[in-house]
Amino acid sequence: FGNVRYEEQVSTTLSFPQGKTDKYYLVVKPDSVRDANGNYYSGDTIVSGPYKLDNTAPRITATTNSSNGAWTNDSVTITATASDVLAGVTKIYYSTTSSTASAIKTENKKLTLSGNVGTVTFNTQMEKTVYVMAEDAAGNLSSVVSAGAVKIDTTKPTCTVVPTGTQGTNNWWKSNATITLTTSDTGGSTLSGYNLTTST
Repeated sequence: FGNVRYEEQVSTTLSFPQGKTDKYYLVVKPDSVRDANGNYYSGDTIVSGPYKLDNTAPRITATTNSSNGAWTNDSVTITATASDVLAGVTKIYYSTTSSTASAIKTENKKLTLSGNVGTVTFNTQMEKTVYVMAEDAAGNLSSVVSAGAVKIDTTKPTCTVVPTGTQGTNNWWKSNATITLTTSDTGGSTLSGYNLTTST
């Protein structure tokens, strides 16, 4: 707070320096407080604090091991790295449903934190964009950043074969058979193609 002098006051209010991040103490020394008759405070030195001020938001970046959000049938890991100038990073949140700070904080889903680095791994069917946000020990929140799209397809495509024509006996056909091949994929990545093999 610096050296402060107040005349004819029973109490006063002090404020932290605006915009500065640091730790502050209020120290009252003996003989530094007197009344109008010249009587001084003669007790022990009073040390109040520390008052720890951190009004600076942490910063965060995030990456994924998925290639540009490409479809995969393997697990995908999000890695977020946060930094904070004083109080220190205590939490890194994530969401696959919201990109606003208040909603992400309410969901309260957290990355596994090691120092300032957090990770979370997804291994189930999904097609989502992952958003992350850091919080420091003072409660300051970072901006929300996108870690990119996570696209995991663990659903196998389906295939049916239906022949039509005049069927005889003993697996013989009495007419040319029309064979209809139907394929589908509900996992999200869509079909990339199929191979047909005929034999006689």
